[in-house]
Amino acid sequence: MVRLAFLVVLAAVSGALVAALALPAVGGAGIATRNAIGTLTFSELPAELRTPPLSQRSVIKAADGTTMATFYYENRQSVDLSQVSPIMRQAIVAIEDARFYEHHGIDPKGIARALVKDSSSGQAAQGASTITQQYVRQALVETSAQNNDTAAASAARAKNLSRKLREARYALALEQKLTKDQILQDYLNTVYFGSGAYGISAAAQHYFSEPVTALTLAQSALLAGVINNPSTFDPILNPVNATQRRNIVLDRMLATYPASYTATEIEVAKQSPLSLTVSDIPNGCSTATAPFFCDYVVHDILNGKEFGATVGDRANLLRRGGLVVTTTLDPATQKAAQNAVDTVVPPDPSKNAGLAAAIDMLDPKTGAIKAMAIDRAYGSGLGQTELNLAADSVNHGGSLGRNAGSTFKVFVLAAALEKKLPTGLTINAPPKIDIKAGSTTTCDGLPTNDWQPQNAEAAEGGVFNMVGATAASVNTYFAQLEVLTGLCQPITIAQDLGVHKASGGDLDQVPSFVLGAEPVDPLSVSGAFAAFANQGTFCAPQAITGVTVLLGDVDTKLRNVPGPNCKKVLDPGIANGVTSLLQHVLLPGGTGAGLDIGRPAAAKTGTDDDYKNAWFSGYTPNLAASVWVGNPDSTTPMRGITVNGKVLPRVFGATLPGPIWQLAMKGALANLPTETFQAAPDLVLRGPPITMPNVVGQDPVDATPTLTALGLVVTPIAGATQVVSIQPQGKIDSTDPAAGTVVYAGQVVKLLISSGVPPAPPTPTDIPGSLPPGVSPSTSPSPSASASTTGTPSPTPTPSH
Repeated sequence: MVRLAFLVVLAAVSGALVAALALPAVGGAGIATRNAIGTLTFSELPAELRTPPLSQRSVIKAADGTTMATFYYENRQSVDLSQVSPIMRQAIVAIEDARFYEHHGIDPKGIARALVKDSSSGQAAQGASTITQQYVRQALVETSAQNNDTAAASAARAKNLSRKLREARYALALEQKLTKDQILQDYLNTVYFGSGAYGISAAAQHYFSEPVTALTLAQSALLAGVINNPSTFDPILNPVNATQRRNIVLDRMLATYPASYTATEIEVAKQSPLSLTVSDIPNGCSTATAPFFCDYVVHDILNGKEFGATVGDRANLLRRGGLVVTTTLDPATQKAAQNAVDTVVPPDPSKNAGLAAAIDMLDPKTGAIKAMAIDRAYGSGLGQTELNLAADSVNHGGSLGRNAGSTFKVFVLAAALEKKLPTGLTINAPPKIDIKAGSTTTCDGLPTNDWQPQNAEAAEGGVFNMVGATAASVNTYFAQLEVLTGLCQPITIAQDLGVHKASGGDLDQVPSFVLGAEPVDPLSVSGAFAAFANQGTFCAPQAITGVTVLLGDVDTKLRNVPGPNCKKVLDPGIANGVTSLLQHVLLPGGTGAGLDIGRPAAAKTGTDDDYKNAWFSGYTPNLAASVWVGNPDSTTPMRGITVNGKVLPRVFGATLPGPIWQLAMKGALANLPTETFQAAPDLVLRGPPITMPNVVGQDPVDATPTLTALGLVVTPIAGATQVVSIQPQGKIDSTDPAAGTVVYAGQVVKLLISSGVPPAPPTPTDIPGSLPPGVSPSTSPSPSASASTTGTPSPTPTPSH
């Protein structure tokens, strides 16, 4: 009964379509057609097939042009018909529509032949649809899929008379609008070849790992045979069926194109093995060469209004639009970054004590993100994560942020130098201090609360200048320096350099800002440090450099992607002054000692309260990087742990983040030229020159405030050097540097104090006219002789000062 019903429908459709060919010349045909399908006449159907562009897979490429990731709903990459070999075209035509170049969209002979063969065979062996009709059906299915219209999709696939008639109407109209080759090209790019491959290009890549231009006779016949039933003739799952179908196609090719092939060629092809070389085209970031950077790029597209009005529109564009997204990622730098995080904090849970590490590396001059790496596999499995720990959460699917610790001291340094505080500024920095409420105010003028900062080690304290305090990262020095600069200016500088809460919004205006009590992400921190490397000009981190749409082998501009977004935030002299201070961090005695990279570099360590997060951020003139290490939950202290076989009592910025930074920077810079920093102006580092005042004869207690008011550091009076002097006892005999010398704020002044002992009286020989003991006047030199020897009498000696 089913076979009989099918034949009845096919006969009715055949009659309707044949009659339709004569419209409108044969009026009776319209009546017959109406009777065949009910109420809708053939002429009342829409004449123009309206379809959106075919879904194309998109690719994300690294800066060197290599493909990093692909995205698609349908794995398709459209090609021009000229790229499809003649053999492949002939295989398709031979098996699907041998009279394709003769009919006008529907083929009455084909319909009649199909009806006869189906009747004699007793089964639906011949579909009777031309290539044009098949394309129409596939185009309607594609349109409904893009519009999420399931009803339309079902109607496009329905086995009924209305569908056949609609296809015929569209096919006739399409043949009047497009050439045969244009229709064949659209068909080859649209048709499904099974196993997730849409279009001939994707099929060639998937089954044979070959471009469509390189398909052989046997390969072309195999692919042409799959179309009829992609499941039954799937060469991967059903190789026997696929081989039989391929050989049918080869026979059809010989019959259809006898001048193009010999029987021997066809037989050789029929005897050849399938020889599949299956390549699965990855989909999404999980298999990307830099998955977290890939994820960052995807979020940029989903957030970018230039890619569509809504997030849904942008997602469709990415997975259907055939985009070629060119990015800033440098594969060599990425490799160095990934190697660094994986080496120091291994991804293996048995070796990393539950810690994770993330690094971002930027070009200071453009903001281009050169690398973004995390020591975790991208995914949802054990030991994997889809949380981008290297980026923010508000825009890029990252974490809610981690406290950055002492890395934030750089912003107070910049504010101090802007305020003309010299690097020689000395402050007594005890292990713990009490910063009273109201010692500073917010940008709105509101007084801040009381605060009791302390140094990292309880015994650490003393008198420091800015150079030493930066190298040793002395908390209590910087807490007091923040009072001198005010709270507003350092926070303003940080935000102007792109630093914000990872969850979005401005930084909190609290005194603990200087110690990094703000939840931020490594990318924003590395962007700020890059600005110091770029002499105060901040370039916002950038991942996408261009977007085009790939249609065949033609690239056309699709979107205007903004270029580098740079702005001057700090005077170059101020930025270079900060760089000068940060270079001391990597020198002996600095918190980053031993982490130098064999070329000029500046850096800052950072550790937050209770060792929950550790940071190391630094730069050269041509590369900046920031590293974070911690527990992803950001609550577990990093104390008494074993990482990669090494027992760590506490984790500081230099413990794990520092070696990651060093290893990544060395690897990334290996083939880049060594560049030097610009020197900071002497006026910025040392402040204005000071003429050393004359305090000789003054009481040292009274003179000390005069000297310290100038920013000079006076050695303790109790230990001052005692000298023989004509000055009263306890008064200042002299200073080192001496009065009148040019000095600078922060310079140490040594006081020399009079002992109160006058110089010894002169001996008789020192008195004019006197004789030494035992010398008689008769033996004394004559005045004339004396004059001839000495010229004039020697004056009384003056005491030395």
